[in-house]
Amino acid sequence: MAEKRSEVTSIRPSASRASSSDDALMGLTVLSRSTPRQDWSVLEGSAPVLSERKCRKVASRIFDNRGAWASKASGGDMFTLGRATYLEGKGDSRRTSRDNAWLIEHFGDVLTSTRAWLASVMECKVDFLADAPLPGFHIFGSGSIFSPVSGLDGHFDLQFLHRDLGNELDGLLSITVPLQMPSAGASIEVWPVDYAAFTRLRGAGLVRNASELADMYPPRRFSYRLGYGFLQCGLPFHRIGPSTRVAKGEFRVTMQAHGVKSRGTWLLYW
Repeated sequence: MAEKRSEVTSIRPSASRASSSDDALMGLTVLSRSTPRQDWSVLEGSAPVLSERKCRKVASRIFDNRGAWASKASGGDMFTLGRATYLEGKGDSRRTSRDNAWLIEHFGDVLTSTRAWLASVMECKVDFLADAPLPGFHIFGSGSIFSPVSGLDGHFDLQFLHRDLGNELDGLLSITVPLQMPSAGASIEVWPVDYAAFTRLRGAGLVRNASELADMYPPRRFSYRLGYGFLQCGLPFHRIGPSTRVAKGEFRVTMQAHGVKSRGTWLLYW
C-alpha cells in the first residue's frame, strides 16, 4: 500500500459537482461537509433511486437468487451478491465478465436506475468502469447487524487502488441504496476526517493507525431511507452503522457502488 499512497493524495475530489455550492439544484441534500483542509461530503438524494415498491421487488429477487450469494465470513450471515473489489482485489477478468453478464441479466434494471439517478444529480455523464465488477449487493442477516452500537472498525474506500486508473482522477464517490432494512432502520457512521487528514496526522506522529484515528473524533450517525441514494464524496472515514434493535430473521440489504471521475465522466464499479 505504501507505494500507492501518492495515488490517493493526488486525487482532486474538489472537481466533483458534489463539492459545489449548488447541491440543492442537483437534487442532493448535504448532510455533512469537510473542514477547509479536507475535501469530502456526505449527501442524500432528494428523490429516490428506487421506489419502495421497486425495492421490495428487487429484494425479493435477491432472495430468489440466494444460491449466488457469497459468504463474507466463515459461519456468519454476511453475504455479497456480485463481485466486490475490496474483497477480491483486481480479480480474474474472465470471471468478472461472466458475473457482470449475470448481474445485467438479473438486475440490469437496478444498474440502469442507479446510473440514471447519478447522472441526474451530478449533471454529467455516468458509465460503468471497463473490466471492473458492476455494482452489487450486501446482504446482512440479523446475526451480523450490530445493535444498539456498531462493533465494526472504521475504514476508507480505497478500492480504486486495485484498478488501473493512473494517478490523475477528478473525484471519488461511494453509493449505498438501502433495499431492505430491519424494522428499526439502518445507518452509517461518518467521522469528520478524511484520508488526506489521516495521512497528515500519521505523518506528524499523532496517530499510528485507523483505530487510533477513530478515538480522536466522535462519529456522526446518519439513518438511511429505503430506496434513497446515500453518497460519500471524497474519502471520509466511515463504517456501517447499527440498528437500534434487530429482530431475528430481519435483513439489511443494500446496493453498493463506487465511482471514479475521469475526463468528465463518473465511472461506476464495485
